[in-house]
Amino acid sequence: MHTCLTTLAAAAVLISSLTQGAAQEWPVRPVTMVVPFTSGTTSDVVARALMDHLSKAIGQPIVIDNRGGAGGNIGAGMVAKAKPDGYTILLATTGPAATNKLMYKT
Repeated sequence: MHTCLTTLAAAAVLISSLTQGAAQEWPVRPVTMVVPFTSGTTSDVVARALMDHLSKAIGQPIVIDNRGGAGGNIGAGMVAKAKPDGYTILLATTGPAATNKLMYKT
């Protein structure tokens, strides 16, 4: 029984150290948050308020990139085509996230 508990404890320590190491690998550079609407809109104001909190939480700057047009499809399309490395994120509203695919062909 003692050996089993020792093995479980060792496994827990190993898993803990692996997950801590993985968590420290991201982010190592600034993150871009694409807002699919122009500067000064409600989405932009919300993104800039979130940026401060998220930047402190992850320890890296967050850069806001406003890509307005086509009901949010331009910004959403940019993020969809971005390298899937976690450094480009979308502040989505219901338009680009859900309803636009029903209203537009592409």
